[in-house]
Amino acid sequence: MKKALVALLALSACATPDASDAPMGIAMPRTSLHVETMPAGATASIAYGDVTRPHVLSCITPCDLSVPQAQSFRFQVEREGYVVLPYQRPQWRAGVMGWRLEPSTVSATLQER
Repeated sequence: MKKALVALLALSACATPDASDAPMGIAMPRTSLHVETMPAGATASIAYGDVTRPHVLSCITPCDLSVPQAQSFRFQVEREGYVVLPYQRPQWRAGVMGWRLEPSTVSATLQER
């Protein structure tokens, strides 16, 4: 019993959060991501989980997404008729108090085509 508990603790200490690992009905911790675009009205979306059937969250800027802590995800901003200029993409960072998104606010500039 002691060996099994030690092995389990060792494995969990190395794990990173992944929404697809959460048992059905158990919510993963969430982090708020604020998204702004200039001009407003773009679609911001985040996809995570299984690559073949990802979970997708989206909103129209300016907006906030409630993002489940996930090991990997795809984030994008788009608006028809516009090109999105380079911006800092959010990513998970491990910290003393757990996982956090950096930056917690994404600001993107759109340019008409």
